[in-house]
Amino acid sequence: MEIVEYKRKHRKNTVLLYGNHDMDYLPGISEYNSRYDEENAFWIQQLFTASEWLFHGVAYAINDGYLVIHAGVTKEWKETYLPGVRSIRPANMAKAINSLWKKDKRPFTFEPNSNGFDHYGEDTRHSPLWVRPGSLCFDNLYDGTSVKQIVGHTRVKEICEVAGVIMVDCLDMTEQSYKVTCP
Repeated sequence: MEIVEYKRKHRKNTVLLYGNHDMDYLPGISEYNSRYDEENAFWIQQLFTASEWLFHGVAYAINDGYLVIHAGVTKEWKETYLPGVRSIRPANMAKAINSLWKKDKRPFTFEPNSNGFDHYGEDTRHSPLWVRPGSLCFDNLYDGTSVKQIVGHTRVKEICEVAGVIMVDCLDMTEQSYKVTCP
């Protein structure tokens, strides 16, 4: 509720993206992860439904230099779910990923990606809401380019960059923040 209220007050300066823990409360999604709050699920679902218009989607581009997304996009996931998308420029990828999200959330769930491989996200086939840094860095969609992905799915002690992936999920460990400078 605090995040949604913050977005309401700072609409122009805040981009709100969905993450894996939000999925449990969205209509049509029936998977429950370890942080599912059964006691408050009804109210959380109501909040998400009433606030859907505040969310940008699951991906956001900053100029041509950054793709901001919960866990990151691997080459393998992109080729599986967005094979017709030729340009991987951040703005183009954010648009394609958000369009897919609006049409079909199944490619973003853990379920279709869990058959026969790692159940913690350490596989390049996991979605942009679930893949872990090791797999993302190994199969980074932007490998060999100057584009960086900014992700927050996996906790780190401090903001760090590895193989073009900037990991920022450290707020419970530090007050450090990452500032993107745009030309």
